[in-house]
Formats: sequence, C-alpha cells, structure tokens
Amino acid sequence: MPDSPAYQHILAALGDAGTPRRARDLCRALDLGIEPKHIKGLRSKLKHLVGHHGLVAETEPGLFALHHQ
Repeated sequence: MPDSPAYQHILAALGDAGTPRRARDLCRALDLGIEPKHIKGLRSKLKHLVGHHGLVAETEPGLFALHHQ
C-alpha cells in the first residue's frame, strides 16, 4: 500500500465516490484544480496505482475505481 499522503487521499476519494471516476472529477473532489497539469499528474498517479499496486482498476479507458468495486 502506498504510504504517500497523496496516494492515500486518492484512494479515499475513490472510496467515497463509490463509482468509477475520471481524473478530472477526482481533481475536483481533492481540490487540486482542473488545469491540464493537475489532471495529467493525477492520471499518472492513478495509472501507477493500477499497474504497480493493483489497488485501483481502470474499468474503462479513463475511468478509475477501487479494485474491489
């Protein structure tokens, strides 16, 4: 499990959402701003959680959810 607070906030936001979300929606939920640099950065973190940790699933291209959902 990633120890970084940023990853913990992402996982919590996905858990609160209950349904798959786009990086843009998660940026709003996390008060990061919706500028392209923020969206791309968050998408990169989500892809890392999908590929390296298996905690997040990309249910459709661009839609992310906790893996157990």
